[in-house]
Amino acid sequence: MKIVVTGTTGFVGKCLLPKLKDAGFEVLPISSKRLSEGDLSELNLATSRSSEKIYAIVHLGGRAHVIHEKDSDPAAAFRRANVDTTKILTEAAIRNEIPRFLYVSSIKALGESSNEKPLTAEDLPKPKDDYGRTKWEAEEFLKETSRSTSLKFTILRPPLIVGKGAKGNLDRLVSLVKTGIPLPFSGIRNRRSMVGVRNFCDAIVFTLKNPKTENGLFLVSDSSLSTPELFRFFSESLGIRSRLFYFPPSWMVFAGKLFGFRGIVDRLFGSLVLDASPLLSLGWNPTIPISEEIRALCSEPPQEKIS
Repeated sequence: MKIVVTGTTGFVGKCLLPKLKDAGFEVLPISSKRLSEGDLSELNLATSRSSEKIYAIVHLGGRAHVIHEKDSDPAAAFRRANVDTTKILTEAAIRNEIPRFLYVSSIKALGESSNEKPLTAEDLPKPKDDYGRTKWEAEEFLKETSRSTSLKFTILRPPLIVGKGAKGNLDRLVSLVKTGIPLPFSGIRNRRSMVGVRNFCDAIVFTLKNPKTENGLFLVSDSSLSTPELFRFFSESLGIRSRLFYFPPSWMVFAGKLFGFRGIVDRLFGSLVLDASPLLSLGWNPTIPISEEIRALCSEPPQEKIS
């Protein structure tokens, strides 16, 4: 079966491609970056010249977190990359009678934290930044547009994705551990859901092949760790003695917010736990321990993300 896939050269995409091929899919890769710039040539070529009917579009590419922002209008850049490309692909799927659309969103479309109970797909979305808002807007467009057509959608919301080649905040944390500097995190009591990149790619293949996931929205995670546990995994994987010590978390939270590091403070000290049971109940079976993905992350240099 032929499928159109965006984001094939990114962190997740590089892991996903061989799994799709092993599952019997023929991949027609297109650039979501070009789509966001208004270049539809790859999409038109894929949909018009395929001798076999295309089974699905997998929209994986987009604009994620930017550590050193250079765009003069970040909100518009996020909207072009995440919302506009989804609109273009949804309309192409309907126009070409492609039956399935799988959209890789983010837990940030739902929110940034969980309280006493894990977040569920039924919770009211409360995105906090441009990335989360545009992911949620793209979800809403896909759901609303599909409602009056025969297009079947599946939306996946992963949390932090861990594995070989991961960049961004994960790579920065690994670099911090490599310095050997003692870190004041042993007193943090939180839980953060995450998913290994190989398990997440298996979830994408699983949903593509399972009709019970049609018109469904699923949170995808395979584990949850506290911040101290994550740093200890980093140290163990790097062969470095863990150098965590106790410092009152409330003092660090106050200082972090005082000096403008609220986002970092929320990720290090807050909890974000997901309920992935609906997808698990359908038969998705994550098999690779998160510790193995952390070892893979720590043993390899980061890859460039291109979408």
